[in-house]
Amino acid sequence: MVRQAVQARLNADGAARSDWVYVNHFAQPDRPLALQLPAGRGTALREDMKALVRDTRTMVRTMFESEEYALELERIEGEFKQRAERAFVEIGHEAQRRGLVVVRTPVGFTVAPRKGDEVLPPEEFEALPAEQRLELQKAMAEVQERLGRALRASMRLRKEHADRVRELNRSMTRVAADHALEDIRERHADLPRVAAWLDAVAADMVEHADDFRAPAEDDEGNGAGERGDLTRYEVNLLFDATASSDDALVEADLPTVPNLVGRVDHLARFGMLMTDFRLIKGGLLHRANGGHLMIDAVKLLSQPFAGPR
Repeated sequence: MVRQAVQARLNADGAARSDWVYVNHFAQPDRPLALQLPAGRGTALREDMKALVRDTRTMVRTMFESEEYALELERIEGEFKQRAERAFVEIGHEAQRRGLVVVRTPVGFTVAPRKGDEVLPPEEFEALPAEQRLELQKAMAEVQERLGRALRASMRLRKEHADRVRELNRSMTRVAADHALEDIRERHADLPRVAAWLDAVAADMVEHADDFRAPAEDDEGNGAGERGDLTRYEVNLLFDATASSDDALVEADLPTVPNLVGRVDHLARFGMLMTDFRLIKGGLLHRANGGHLMIDAVKLLSQPFAGPR
């Protein structure tokens, strides 16, 4: 009788049902975002994101293999190589002018007295007049100090070079991501929360530019791993209202906590149990959203933690 009454009300009033999806919260991955979407839009967003990853991966690889990218990378490499070599050439000239030579050792560079194009043997150095030895020692200390500054500057140059290459890669990925996202943004422009999430997707894609260049699978045919893992952009469709149009009245035959509110699955990885937003599973409350959920009170109270306390 209760079921008939509820069904009659549903038939009269209808049920405004929504899709529910979980997506990655890039700023706080342990707190994924739940998005309520009009019926059918959850599936559309999921398919759009699959296409986004596929298209962006193809575009990024094509762009990084292009002649334009190779020329720009070569220009950056040449610029920093020239800047690094210039300082050492100047130090080498100063060392020669002051009767010294810069010598490469297993642990770096050092400065020694020069005899022609070779290092002055220690016994010959000791045989020099005291005044000349003092002058050479002073020159060695000064050139060695300048050499140390040049080496520290070289390390800063390497970091600057890496930053320039990284920014080049980011800019290339930004172009590809913006192009791939253009149509998706237009299709979901009427959903502010989805639009905001797509902006976060674009920013995250730029930050993880190298992931789009990684192989889709490793040598053993497994997933690409954390570095090339693009599952972060997937959409977990928790409830598809269009696939459950005749299910606005849901009965809970076994009203346990997992059956009612859903669960979070885990995967074993490297000896640990891991989870993410893709492993969130919906429950009867999600199925009944916009409709009605019928629960036998006796069954509910008989389940630990499911009923009121």
